Amino acid sequence: MAKWYSEEMKMFHTIHKEAMYYVYHWFYTGNAKDWNPKELKWGYVGVAPYPHLDERYRIESKECALGLRNRKRKVIEMYDLFKPKNKISFKIVGMNLSRKEALQIEQALRPEGYTTALDQRIWNEVAGG
Repeated sequence: MAKWYSEEMKMFHTIHKEAMYYVYHWFYTGNAKDWNPKELKWGYVGVAPYPHLDERYRIESKECALGLRNRKRKVIEMYDLFKPKNKISFKIVGMNLSRKEALQIEQALRPEGYTTALDQRIWNEVAGG
């Protein structure tokens, strides 16, 4: 059972959840020297049962600002920093997947230890979230 931090997020999930899953990639769209931020090895890779990711992350950011979540994930920090400057975007890298398939792809794209602790250009903190 999911833990809801706000009624807005619960309603969002209820309305938009689909039977199949998506694998997505949040990335920096500004200039970078000697690296390409659009490559899947940088930024954030996740899974969701809907393609409406910008709205989902807007709501999570709001929950953090209201103190409903006890900590702000790195991807939300980057969302809050770069969204107002139009320097963050996402792309769907897999669709029409079972949950198991989506999680397997996520694991392949961000294996154990491939987190912010390894490189600050990686916004993932732990596998699965």
